[in-house]
Amino acid sequence: MAIQLTKGQNVALTKGVTKFKVGLSWDFKDASNKFDLDVLAIEVDNKTDGKALGENYLVFYNSALKTADGKPRDPESAVIHSGDNRDGSGDGDDETITVDVTKLNPSVKAIIFVINIYNGLAEGKNFGQVKNPKVRLYEGDSDTSQLMYELDEDYSDSVCMEFCMIYKNNDEWKFKALGEGNQNDLLQEMHKYGIPAEGNA
Repeated sequence: MAIQLTKGQNVALTKGVTKFKVGLSWDFKDASNKFDLDVLAIEVDNKTDGKALGENYLVFYNSALKTADGKPRDPESAVIHSGDNRDGSGDGDDETITVDVTKLNPSVKAIIFVINIYNGLAEGKNFGQVKNPKVRLYEGDSDTSQLMYELDEDYSDSVCMEFCMIYKNNDEWKFKALGEGNQNDLLQEMHKYGIPAEGNA
């Protein structure tokens, strides 16, 4: 059974495991009012106030770099996005991001996982309309999650959610439940981490 985390809690990941999968899922309180949520992975140089290494270190549906089978990736193919799920349909994880820490750029000290509501401010959408948003972490090739964090606050004032992060602490990797909502649209969230907007939105 997965360990259930609370906001702000962190836990060390299993030593020796170098591959992880982060799965995010959500439903809607009103099934007739579904909208698009996008998962982003931002690779930064510092876990507290870091900036992205560059525009290609934002991995999301519109990333310029793709794997051979069309999945968004970073320059080292260390972080790979499953692709866009526009309405949260289906069981299990809606979007996943895999991470191979052995391939990461050495300057990457943390990866922040964000869910952004597409055009949320303009269309009056917010996380108060989202049901059961949660993140699961899987180690290695396991189909069973080892960690889970589910939002337990209302967040009706938020259209962007910095959900969790994986960060390096000395020689080990840790997972932290963030649960930090804000009103940033995609471009504002990119600006926060020093990512140029041109060609990304």
